[in-house]
Amino acid sequence: MDERGKKFVGSYKRLIVIFGVSFLVLILIAIILLISKQDEYLKTSQTCGDGTFYNSCSLSKPFFCESGYLIEKSSSCGCEEGYSKIAESCFNEFYIDAKENSFNYFFNGEYSKISLIVYKGLYEYLDSLPRSIYYSEGEIPSRRDFIFLKIEDELQKRAIKELVVQIQNIAPEDKLAQARIAISLVQNIPYSDSRGNIDFAGSSVGLARFPYQVLYDNGGACEEKSELLILILRDIGYGVAAFYYGPENHESVGIKCPLKESLDESGYCFVETTAPSILGDSGGDYPGTGRLLSKPTIFLIKDGLVLPNSLPEYSDSKKVMRLRDGKIAFILSKDSFLRKINERYGVLF
Repeated sequence: MDERGKKFVGSYKRLIVIFGVSFLVLILIAIILLISKQDEYLKTSQTCGDGTFYNSCSLSKPFFCESGYLIEKSSSCGCEEGYSKIAESCFNEFYIDAKENSFNYFFNGEYSKISLIVYKGLYEYLDSLPRSIYYSEGEIPSRRDFIFLKIEDELQKRAIKELVVQIQNIAPEDKLAQARIAISLVQNIPYSDSRGNIDFAGSSVGLARFPYQVLYDNGGACEEKSELLILILRDIGYGVAAFYYGPENHESVGIKCPLKESLDESGYCFVETTAPSILGDSGGDYPGTGRLLSKPTIFLIKDGLVLPNSLPEYSDSKKVMRLRDGKIAFILSKDSFLRKINERYGVLF
């Protein structure tokens, strides 16, 4: 082949390479656009806060998704077994002696409240449930079993669903907002000691409330409020765990988050429930406990959604803990920084 022919073949090969690369780039762009369109569709898809599509019944009867809000509509969606239709709601035999409680929460820079009808009949039903667990020979008792004993009752879960629905209706398209509202609401429930004591193996131990009883009493201790938050966050869809500090006898909540932000690289971020505090701040002083100096035992409750990366809570909680320990100096004054923290989270120092 002469020189002219060689140049022609070389040019032809280059054209093929350029065409091939251009074709691959076009395919890549098309894939990116398709993914973007899918993400945009998911963001704007017509669903309510629990994922139910518009004009459809929720998996949780009797709720119906209407224009983005979950409403009770038993005439269309029916009631679960053991419940009766009254108007558009569902009631069971324990829904007696009602009262209305209000629960404060801090969100988007302001305080708001959620009202909930609670029932003495359901409170007393929970009081009647056994608190003991029997193990076969060789089985090892676990605190996790007793947590499940208090959060798995179906009547309780259905009653607390009414609170979860209200949280979902406040931010129907934003799971993170739902989690923030839930955390703040439980933190703002007043702290109160367990209801008296019972004799257990010759020792006097606190009689812990069930989560629903915390809502009825509008008060609870660390264990009780933590298990209420676990139940709510699990229903919203997040992965949740319980942190138990044995020497301090203190329980708090873990919510699934990026590994680098989590407590002891557990994959779960620390959430205190006894009082308002920033997600991730495990360095506070807690009623009857003081500071948490031990390593917690972590009990997985349920896998689920993960908090996003780069939340302001991650860095702010670290700054607050370092400031509390005198390990950081700010260009801004301490008072100015803490004022901004209060404005952002409703947390007082």
